[in-house]
Parts: sequence; C-alpha cells; structure tokens
Amino acid sequence: TVADVEALCGLGGEGEANALMDSAFAGREADVERLMRRLFAEGWGGADIAFAAHGHAVRLLDVSLAVAAGESLKAVLDRVRPQIFFRRHDLWALQLRLWRSEQLAAAASALNGAVYDCRSETAVAEAAASRALLNIASQARGRASRSEEHTSELQSHLNLVCRLLLEKK
Repeated sequence: TVADVEALCGLGGEGEANALMDSAFAGREADVERLMRRLFAEGWGGADIAFAAHGHAVRLLDVSLAVAAGESLKAVLDRVRPQIFFRRHDLWALQLRLWRSEQLAAAASALNGAVYDCRSETAVAEAAASRALLNIASQARGRASRSEEHTSELQSHLNLVCRLLLEKK
C-alpha cells in the first residue's frame, strides 16, 4: 500500500536505527552491540541514538496504553504515525509482551537521562548511549527468560499435578 511505501521510504538512513531499537526492546543484546557499532561508523552520535531510543520507548508506551484501553494491537499499529512498517508489527507485538506500561515509562525516563548525559558530556556520548541501550536489552532479555520459564512451568505435568494438589488443601 502507499502507507507501507511511505513507512519504508520515510526511514532514509533510519532503518538500522529502527532495527537497533527493536533489538534493544526485544532483548537481543548481540544485535544491539553490532548495530550500535554500525550506526557509530555511519556517523550517528550517541545523543542521536539515545534520542531515537527515547522516542521508541514513548511510542511503545503510547501503543501499550491504547491496547490496555481496549483497542486491538493491529488497529493501533495501523493508525500510529509515523507508520510502523508492517514487517515490524511482530517485533512490536513481542516488545509489548515484554514491557508493561509502567516499565516503558521508566525506560523512557532512563533514556531521557541518557540523552541529557550524551548532550552534556559529548566525550562519553557513545559509551552512555551504548550503556543505556544494553541496559534496556538486558531488562528485556530477563523478562523474556522469566516468561519462558513461567510458560514451561505451566506446561509441566508434574507442576500441574502439584498445583492441583495444593489447591485442594
């Protein structure tokens, strides 16, 4: 569709920045490190990256709040502007499963602090941005692994029997 073309072409050199944000909020630390190096090599500054990450967190928070208010994720992703390219919708769904609204608000606040640090101490801007995004990725990875543990526990027959016996008591 025209909207998809605009979403894709409107990125310009920001495609890798979007990939970086998606990787960070999905807990893919190795991808974060690789994409950070690539963006720095392309001339992105630490403040630019931290600012983009803050914007990503705020957009995720807006979508999260809309979904919490009863809108479908698909409807929200279809109407959000600037539009999110349809191939990123599954990544956004993953990120929204890993981050609750209050956690996104805290991440946005931390990233706002990183933007300030990057702008006030330009000599350490790359390190500050890297640290902030790796922290986000680490938090997301921790949530993903806890979610997988919880799912496997729920699927375990032994744990199911134990839970049923405990409920009887």
